[in-house]
Amino acid sequence: MNKNALNIRPAASADYHAIATLLDRVLGKVQFEKRLKLWQWRNDSNPARIPEIPGFLVAERNGQIVGIHGLTPMRVKIGEHQFHAACSCDFAVNPTARSVGMKLKLKTLERDVSPLPISTSANEPANRITLALGGKELLTGRKRFINPLKASGFVRKAILNKIGLSAKFIIGICCVMFGKPLDSVLALIRKLKSYPNVTDSRILDIDRFDQRFDSLYEKISRRHPIMTVRDSSYLNWRYTDYPFKGIQSFALLRIDELLGFAVIHDAVDDFGLRFFAILELLAPVGENAVFENLLGEIIRRAENENADYIIAITSTAEWEKIFKKYGFRIRNSHFSTTTYKNNTDLPDELFSMESNWYVSLGDGDICYYY
Repeated sequence: MNKNALNIRPAASADYHAIATLLDRVLGKVQFEKRLKLWQWRNDSNPARIPEIPGFLVAERNGQIVGIHGLTPMRVKIGEHQFHAACSCDFAVNPTARSVGMKLKLKTLERDVSPLPISTSANEPANRITLALGGKELLTGRKRFINPLKASGFVRKAILNKIGLSAKFIIGICCVMFGKPLDSVLALIRKLKSYPNVTDSRILDIDRFDQRFDSLYEKISRRHPIMTVRDSSYLNWRYTDYPFKGIQSFALLRIDELLGFAVIHDAVDDFGLRFFAILELLAPVGENAVFENLLGEIIRRAENENADYIIAITSTAEWEKIFKKYGFRIRNSHFSTTTYKNNTDLPDELFSMESNWYVSLGDGDICYYY
């Protein structure tokens, strides 16, 4: 056997330290205990777990792990069918073995791993590799919505990008002169906006997702041919049982009738700016008042927590209009973070029609904040 041959195999728990070391080198250092906690939740506790989709595929050469590709099993509804998708995460290759990335990605896209390999967090190289190997991208994955609640943080971020931490005095002056007045203008604009009334409704925090959420998912899924199965089993795993802090879940109810719900994650970005990620904002299409009331509650909570901004994505044109109505702006990228490969026997046209998809930040690992 050629000692230099590349061996791609499922990872074992004994590989975890080597996997973490490579991730630290390529993607940035994270405490091993945090990584292990995330991996145990992502795979061991995942109700969609199946033997065909390993937690990691590793590429090994001369007994050394030179590439890794994490996979999260997700149940996805496609029309009347249901499949286990392998959602990409933790893709890293040793800089001295770059050609390994193509071979590793090729393996994750094979049908015997998953009938629907997907990614919600592809960077530009991962996007290019997937497309080169026959995958496709969703154009909606090129758009992200951001609602700047305060300008001062963005002023500070812009100066840091230009001249760094050495100019703390300049940063402080600019924030006082430009940022703070703009903060007041943004706050005033939000106060002038109103939300439509939903008769006899109330907001209620959610500790566990029950059968009412199963019924709401069944109703909503009829309008969206392709979406993650958002039943109570999935919702409790993804949000209630998530092993790190910051998630808030709440619903809009009329007596005991569930009208819609939202899930947000309170986090801090690399520049120290606090933000809220809208992981879910789920309401039946056409129920604009329900959607707007839930969005209003998100904005209110973000303001109360002194957040700098809110982020979201959507593949629903109706919701895009509402986001814009309440101050969200579109940030476009020249590549999509959302890619897929159709290994099913269903027609490619079903997947290529983007209006068939329902996606949110909660799908996949793009918002697995520590």
